[in-house]
Amino acid sequence: MRSPLRTPQFIFCLVLPLLVGCAQPPPIPPKTQLQIREFQTRTFTDRDARASLKSVIQALLDEGYLIRNADKDLGFINASKQEDLSNRNERLLNSLFMGERATWTTTATLECSVTVQEYGKDVRVRIVIQRQVFNNMGSAVLTETVDDPSYYQGIFSKVDKSLYFDSQRL
Repeated sequence: MRSPLRTPQFIFCLVLPLLVGCAQPPPIPPKTQLQIREFQTRTFTDRDARASLKSVIQALLDEGYLIRNADKDLGFINASKQEDLSNRNERLLNSLFMGERATWTTTATLECSVTVQEYGKDVRVRIVIQRQVFNNMGSAVLTETVDDPSYYQGIFSKVDKSLYFDSQRL
């Protein structure tokens, strides 16, 4: 009689968890430009372009952006804001191991470009945000487009509220 420890089923039961544990999830494919543009753009029905432009400016100010340029004729807004990324632990560890050549992230700049266009009776607003991260030497270490739909949703939500308050004269 064969020992139950030598049966193929028993060996399979021992090896299977090892194989499953080593499997990596498939990589998440990058978003297409069309997918990104979809969550960067919002259409507001029965709205005036000028009022929409003002509401976008209010929303960006609420989010902590400083308006750098706004052109009502072109329906264009440029704004930016700074984020402090300094981390004492990162600074300490990098200084400890790298000495005077140590670098660490210090700040990020978010650059926001907005277009506001009439679209029949509606207004179409597109917001594009670029994030650039800098280190203590002043060098850019990362530049990326913000592609988090919830970030844009938060701004558009504030635009919605501002448009509502404006229409109610509140």
